[in-house]
Amino acid sequence: MSVSKKKVIGYGIAGIVGLGLIGNFANGSSDTSSNKEASPKSEQTTKSAKAEDLDQPEKKKVAPKKKTTATKDGGIKFGKTAKLGDMKLKITSSSLEDSVKVGESGTLDLHPKTGVKYLVLKFNLFNAGDTTQTIPNSDFVAKIGNKEYAPETILSDDFFILYGINPNLSLDGTVVYEVPASTNRSQVTIEYKGTGWLTKPKQFNIV
Repeated sequence: MSVSKKKVIGYGIAGIVGLGLIGNFANGSSDTSSNKEASPKSEQTTKSAKAEDLDQPEKKKVAPKKKTTATKDGGIKFGKTAKLGDMKLKITSSSLEDSVKVGESGTLDLHPKTGVKYLVLKFNLFNAGDTTQTIPNSDFVAKIGNKEYAPETILSDDFFILYGINPNLSLDGTVVYEVPASTNRSQVTIEYKGTGWLTKPKQFNIV
């Protein structure tokens, strides 16, 4: 039997199309298998990365240190201001002297007794209240251990005895104490209660 040219051409085209489909199927299978092979590796990489993250210690956040005016023993640091009632007090300087100058022009020397030195304390006091405050020098008590020392009453404009401070005004004053000659300033604190019956006294360091 003779086959027509049209049928031959039709069979040829069908064969070519069939070969193309088989090729595409083969390529698709290889791509799928390669993807399947690659997948476990990526999973392993992810797992190892997570394991490394777990191995690393967690970084703790360090809170910033708060500034404070108090020392470890609760005293107020030298040169720092503390509020007690309506008053704000700051110790500005301290010294141990063998004599102090008195008189209008400061020409007279006042000497302590034998075995005694003068502790000269300078301070700034501010009235933060709404009324005038009358402050006596007896409000400032020097403490050495358990012993208390009251200020000397020296009649001179340079030394603080009794003073009235109006609201929003400050006073720079000086008080003098007689203390043992062997005293070291680091041993001394100044106790000040401020204003108000319920105000708890605070200890101020003088160095």
